[in-house]
Amino acid sequence: MKALDPYYEKFDPEFVQLRTKRKEILQSKEDLSPLTCWKGSESALAETDKITPEVAKIIKEDFLQQNGNSDYDRFCPLYKACGMLRNMMAFHEHDTHVVEAFFKPDNMGRNQRFHDI
Repeated sequence: MKALDPYYEKFDPEFVQLRTKRKEILQSKEDLSPLTCWKGSESALAETDKITPEVAKIIKEDFLQQNGNSDYDRFCPLYKACGMLRNMMAFHEHDTHVVEAFFKPDNMGRNQRFHDI
């Protein structure tokens, strides 16, 4: 994989960083799996940790899974892959910031309104 890094850097300087972040999210999801299996659901996770399995699901179902039997979904151009990764990582980052900001100790009295939305 490292052999292609110069090509990726030339094509899109962010691609290697996005690819690394994607791997980290998928690994974090795997690290959380035993906890969710042991407790029985994702309710055992902290609010910020609940984001990771959802983003990992998006990555697996919408980015990594391609249909080789389909003419329109057989290949994904690199520019499209970069754009998709950029959007998914931005979603993860923004979602995490929103949840962290909302679940600060000084905001704990407003949590009920968040769940009602």
